[in-house]
Amino acid sequence: MIKSIQSLPYEIQQKILPYLYQTQNKNLLMDINSFTYTKSIMVKYYKKKFKYENRFDKESYLKWLVNDIYLFINKNKGSFYRFEEYTDNLYKIVSRSYNFKNKYKTFKNINKFLKNVNKYDIKYQLNYLWGLLYTSERYDFMYQISNIKI
Repeated sequence: MIKSIQSLPYEIQQKILPYLYQTQNKNLLMDINSFTYTKSIMVKYYKKKFKYENRFDKESYLKWLVNDIYLFINKNKGSFYRFEEYTDNLYKIVSRSYNFKNKYKTFKNINKFLKNVNKYDIKYQLNYLWGLLYTSERYDFMYQISNIKI
């Protein structure tokens, strides 16, 4: 990439180079590392835990993981497919989503939002929900589900 930039006129190079060398916020980098690391641990854990169910549905372990994330977010009330009620914790976590920022936190809006998320494939849902959690919440989830200590 550096060679291709060097082939550009000097004035354009001067506009581009500062963007290449900008450092990122350390908290953001730590969150990205946490997301990747903790997700890979949980995916492996669930793949092993539900290996027999995977014979019938290759992504069943991911569906169980997403279901458990929903339960964790909603303090074990309801499930992936049906919520009896929404807890304040669910409102708090869902409201972190850029897509939900300026909406009123009503049962109807939360329901609509979650149904929209559920329209996507299971890997997208996992990444989306896992990304809404703070690093500490990811570790809490891991500990509650599997007693994994990091």
